[in-house]
Amino acid sequence: MKKALFVLVFCMLLFTNVRASHFSGGEVRYEFNGTNYTVYVTLYKVCDWASASLPTVANVNFKSVSTSKNFNRSLPLIMFDTVNISCGSGTSTCVSSSATVPGYIAGYFKDTVSLPVAIDWVISYTDGVRINTLSNLALSSGTMYLQTTLNNVSAINSNPLIASTPTYYMTVSNAISVPLQAIDPEGDSLVYQIVTPMDAASTPSTYAAGYSLASPFGGGGTCSLGTGNVLNLMSATTGKFAIAYRVYEYRNSILVGAYNREFVVVVLPGTGALTFPKPTSTSVFTTYTCPGASNSVTLSFTDPTVTDSVYLTVIPPVMSGWAFSSTTSNALGGATTTITWTTPSGMNPATLPHFFIKVRARDNGCPNASSDYALVVRTRQCLADSVWPGDANGDFTVNIYDPLAIAIATGQAGAARISPTTAWVAQACTPWSAVFVTNNTNMKHADCDGNGTVNSTDLAAVSSNYGAFHLKGGGSLPKTTAGQPDLYLDVTGISFIAGTTVSVPLKLGSSTAPMNNLYGVATRISVSGVTLTTPPTANTAISWMGSSSSLINFAKPVSNNTLDMVV
Repeated sequence: MKKALFVLVFCMLLFTNVRASHFSGGEVRYEFNGTNYTVYVTLYKVCDWASASLPTVANVNFKSVSTSKNFNRSLPLIMFDTVNISCGSGTSTCVSSSATVPGYIAGYFKDTVSLPVAIDWVISYTDGVRINTLSNLALSSGTMYLQTTLNNVSAINSNPLIASTPTYYMTVSNAISVPLQAIDPEGDSLVYQIVTPMDAASTPSTYAAGYSLASPFGGGGTCSLGTGNVLNLMSATTGKFAIAYRVYEYRNSILVGAYNREFVVVVLPGTGALTFPKPTSTSVFTTYTCPGASNSVTLSFTDPTVTDSVYLTVIPPVMSGWAFSSTTSNALGGATTTITWTTPSGMNPATLPHFFIKVRARDNGCPNASSDYALVVRTRQCLADSVWPGDANGDFTVNIYDPLAIAIATGQAGAARISPTTAWVAQACTPWSAVFVTNNTNMKHADCDGNGTVNSTDLAAVSSNYGAFHLKGGGSLPKTTAGQPDLYLDVTGISFIAGTTVSVPLKLGSSTAPMNNLYGVATRISVSGVTLTTPPTANTAISWMGSSSSLINFAKPVSNNTLDMVV
């Protein structure tokens, strides 16, 4: 990382008017804890010694129009954390009132809340005092509004965790690329979007003249999301700029949650740009554990500036009866840590569905570039986990991905269940010798009818229990594959005439972007713009996937206009 030179007088003036009660961002998020929801509020501010203390509670509103629920809850302050981004003998404004480098403080609030099933929960926090020295927002936009949404009608949900606190600062006209590693406990598909900060529900903030959502840094600036969820920032002027983004969570193409994070980027005079240590692989940040299991996870990081040393700090959760240890090797250009622990034999996955282990990666630049990452540990009963008929891949839910699991496991055999039934109840079963290679879930889950063999007859349990979900289970198979050819309906040359039956080919790939090595397809087909009298159907007798004798086919009408199908 190149070294930055700051104009000291400017920095002291820059932070003179910031008060602790004037926040520079935050977020509201929730996690399912096995019974209820743990709701978190995090508030960010730039440190200033002439300021008031953090509030002792955060007042949060919970609202669902569909169920006529509307109530408030005061979440207590549980801790605060300061981030010192200076170096050597220097300090930040969190340490010394005469410091020149901005320091940040994050206040954390949480409580447990019971949330009945509803499709439209909005959980929000409002504070009337944004910092009053923002360059890009109008003075009228002084109220900070943070929210997250929850649709728990079809399944439980937890917001993804972006562990890194947004202590973002940069020097004028020097671009930075900030990694936004989000880890989702249920493995949902995540979509990021830059959004306008909000003053109230459905009320975006007003930008000052010369600024907009497309140009939150004004002319010559950059604010965009790049490949791998990297936040690219650059400003042609100094100042403080409010930025926000939203993370959408999709499960089986259904939006189950979305939450906003707002933060302030401080742009200082000087030269040089920060580079942040990043993981060498993102696939290792999800792992599984069960009662009594010994666990070991190795994480590696590199810095884009090869002359920077990388330092790692492991921050495990504090849980009674758990002991975590780590061995870390810090080095020039990169660092590696191995985290080990033994899960207590009394751990209950029903009350602890998952937990996070955080790792802070920083370099030796001056000031330091620091970013936090999270490893999610999903819990399950590895030796005696129950089978739920229809949940073939052990991901808590019966949906279009379970026929794919049955297809993969077809021909596998093992112990039959005692008095098996396809009713939606947990049923004990001795583990089989085979597991799904993607997540180590035992293939006994694919034996949905419990007769000891996986074959097409197991699809009946998927159909009868379609859409059901439970609170215990294993992992999940991948839901999407990035970078592959598109699956699409080809309507070329087809006329849609009222009262007639229309056949539309379903295609995957093209002559210029062919699909190779395909095992199965699961998709939802929806017809919009008209109301059908009967659901659409799928004909796989003539298929580019193979002959009908070699295929397992599954179709489930969701409504007259929607069909879920698997081949």
